[in-house]
This record gives sequence, structure tokens and C-alpha cells, in this order.
Amino acid sequence: MTIPKILIELEKEVHDLSELLGEKENALLDAKIKIIAEFFKSKMSTHIVTGYHECKNSPIGTCFYDSMEDPALDNCLICGDPEERK
Repeated sequence: MTIPKILIELEKEVHDLSELLGEKENALLDAKIKIIAEFFKSKMSTHIVTGYHECKNSPIGTCFYDSMEDPALDNCLICGDPEERK
């Protein structure tokens, strides 16, 4: 049995979109790290992890953490709240 052409085309499109999404996610993270570094007026650690909770004073609008200094992500570098919001 031959795989229908439409399935092959859609699988390729999904694959291509997945790769593009990964590239955009990396670009977004790079932009966030750059903004955070500018906020602190210094080169930031490469261990910065961005969170998803709103952080009103954060330059990126969400919490972010130093995963090397705080592997449990207990203290947002801006507001101090934990990632899991105990």
C-alpha cells in the first residue's frame, strides 16, 4: 500500500514547522536574556531560566531564576517568589 501524497506533504510541513518553532523559541529566550542583562547592566549568567508567572517589576513580564545559584527555582531574581508558588 502506498502512503497518500497528502500525508507525506503534511508530515514534512509539520516537521518543518517544528524546526521553525524551535528556532523561534531559542530566539525568544536569547532576547529575554539580553533584556535581563540590560536590566542589570551586566553580562548575565548563562544559567538564567525564565518562568511563566507574571512579575510586574520584571523587564520581561515574567519571573526568572538563576538555576546555578538556585536550582530549586525558589527565588525569582526580581520578586523572590518561587516557580511553583508554594
